[in-house]
Amino acid sequence: MRYVSIDIETTGLLHEEHQIIEFGAIIEDSNDPQSYEDSKKYRRIVLARDGKYVFSSYAAMINADLIKTIAMIERKGSAEFPSTDKNLTNTALYVDELIPDFKQWLYVNGFKENSKGILEVTAAGKNFGSFDRQFIQAIPDFEAWSLRFHHRSIDPGSGYINWKTDDVPPGTDQCKIRAGLRKGSKHEALADAWDVIQMLRPLYDRVIDYSVEVEPH
Repeated sequence: MRYVSIDIETTGLLHEEHQIIEFGAIIEDSNDPQSYEDSKKYRRIVLARDGKYVFSSYAAMINADLIKTIAMIERKGSAEFPSTDKNLTNTALYVDELIPDFKQWLYVNGFKENSKGILEVTAAGKNFGSFDRQFIQAIPDFEAWSLRFHHRSIDPGSGYINWKTDDVPPGTDQCKIRAGLRKGSKHEALADAWDVIQMLRPLYDRVIDYSVEVEPH
């Protein structure tokens, strides 16, 4: 399976009120996993055209460094962030430029439109379906760009449920512990997108033969 691990940083929790300020994505092929350095990575700092941002206090606290970077970009007017990593697309743009730019990156990396002219992506992320997707699809004119996320996204939480003891699916920290990773989120889009891939990789070998037909009970 080829999927895209996506993570965003926002100014708060409400997609109707708050804004995306960072967007990160990493392409993963479960049949050909690559190192972080060799993986195709996309990162954009996302700016408001009017320079106005609505922050919750918690979002402002955890994104303090990112806010400083945004302030520097808007003061200097420079959106380029040179990188020695040839597999990283890294710059800043306005929110209305994000979707066509992301779609172009997908094109460059081998994703194609279907017969209806729609580029469909299988996305992965912790709570992607209930959080990230809502913010991304709230971007003005999102539908006009014919980019669609498959309605079934991949959430590592489902793979780390302890069916004997858990009352609800585990959160990110518990998933990371069960995957043998260090707990904690960096609240950096690329780092958190990579965490999701690392949580999913141990599940690749849990192969079930679904070709065997079983009579329903």
